[in-house]
Amino acid sequence: MNLKLLKEVIVHIKKTMKCPHCKTTFRDNNMHIIGTLPDEAFFQLYCPKCKANLLLHTAVETHRKHRKITTQKHHSIIEPDTISKDEVLDMHNFLKTFDGNFNSAFKNHK
Repeated sequence: MNLKLLKEVIVHIKKTMKCPHCKTTFRDNNMHIIGTLPDEAFFQLYCPKCKANLLLHTAVETHRKHRKITTQKHHSIIEPDTISKDEVLDMHNFLKTFDGNFNSAFKNHK
C-alpha cells in the first residue's frame, strides 16, 4: 500500500471507527500499523480510555476514480487491571503452604 493510500485509510479509520467498548474515537497515537499489502492493511488500535486493544483489517477497492475502504474488526480485548502489591503478597503466602493438592485448595471456593 502506498503512502497516499495509507493516509486515506488512516483518515477513514479516525472518522468511522470507535472503540466497541466505550465508543471513544481513535487518534494517530493510538493506531499502529502491523503490516500492509498492496490493497490491504492491518492495524492495532488502542483505546486510552478503557484500555481495549483491537485488531483491525482494512481493504481498499479501487474502481476507476472511486475508492471503497472497508474495515473489519478481528479481535478486541480489554487489558485487565494491574496486579496490586497486596495480591502478590496474598499469592506468595498461599504458595508457602500449598501442598499441590488442588482439590483441597478449591474445596471452599464452590
